[in-house]
Amino acid sequence: MTKGRRTGPPPTASRPTAPPRATSGHEPEVEVADVDEPSQFRGVTVDRMISFLRVYEAEGIASAAPRDPVRQSQLSRQVRELETTLDAELFGRRGRGIEATPAGVAFAATIRDFFAGLARVRTAQRVPIQLSAGGSVLRWLVLPLLPMPVRPGGEPFPPIMVEPGDSGSIHLGLEDGSLDLGILRATEVRKPLAGTAIGEVEYAWFCARSLVPEAPEATPSALGAAAPLVDIYGEPDLDALFSELGTPVISCESFRESAELIRAGRCAGVLPVFAARELPASEFHIVRPKAFAKYASRLMLAHRPREETTDPELSRLRGYLRDALKNALDQAQGAGRVASQASAEEKRSAGPTSKPRGPSRKAR
Repeated sequence: MTKGRRTGPPPTASRPTAPPRATSGHEPEVEVADVDEPSQFRGVTVDRMISFLRVYEAEGIASAAPRDPVRQSQLSRQVRELETTLDAELFGRRGRGIEATPAGVAFAATIRDFFAGLARVRTAQRVPIQLSAGGSVLRWLVLPLLPMPVRPGGEPFPPIMVEPGDSGSIHLGLEDGSLDLGILRATEVRKPLAGTAIGEVEYAWFCARSLVPEAPEATPSALGAAAPLVDIYGEPDLDALFSELGTPVISCESFRESAELIRAGRCAGVLPVFAARELPASEFHIVRPKAFAKYASRLMLAHRPREETTDPELSRLRGYLRDALKNALDQAQGAGRVASQASAEEKRSAGPTSKPRGPSRKAR
């Protein structure tokens, strides 16, 4: 049986053909899809749009998720699902890599417009930015920065709602979207979160002069024997530091509670150096032994990675907060260092003492 030549019209292509060439300097005429039924784009989800942008901006799936085969497979699948929903080829082959087709370029611009529109809605409604941090960081670093100023030549930042939290609650809040920003130690910023460095937190021994009139020697053993000690059981990363000082008479859950006991002249204890904002050197000894240096911890402003794409307003606010917190931390710790140096000078000028004051205690 011989094959006959087709006599009817050519079959319809599964995907639209390229638009006609422009003539007479005018843009090509592109037929606009019928959008009377938005449900036909139900497969264009936010997660898929974000994945597409990551591949588009990285110019490849492997570059968008380096050394992560599982994530690469997810990205590839999400791009294919978008192409099926849109009935358009978004990427074409280029050697061993891929490049965006005209449809892909147009889709990237559409996504950016979409997210920018969402950000404008959020700003117009003045939805508060949710930020959480440990109580001491909120008290001595974040709250002095609020309220946020108006950007030069621009609209005010969205309002910020702050709440105290521990590392576990902050991490979960950022993951599930109930928090926008969190301040964590660098060791606590793990996938799927990202973070930008704020600076290192140093620690010092604080004690009311009414409890210990003369500054003790800058050694853990002398500090631990100088006055009743309060430690923090909510800071496991600092257990070794408190162990160097000796057995505590009381344990608190946070630096904020510990500071209240130190302020009342009941105990001595370890606080971040920037606590000198509320416990000045005129009323408190502030001593920083060299042994404490190894316990300095790096703070980071944590967020969800996709925030860069989905919420430009939040991204701008995050950039401002990062810089402001860096500056506040530098200034606060600088003041604390000056205060601790003053205590050291005071000790040297007073000369040697026979024994440190206060009850002695065995080390842990």
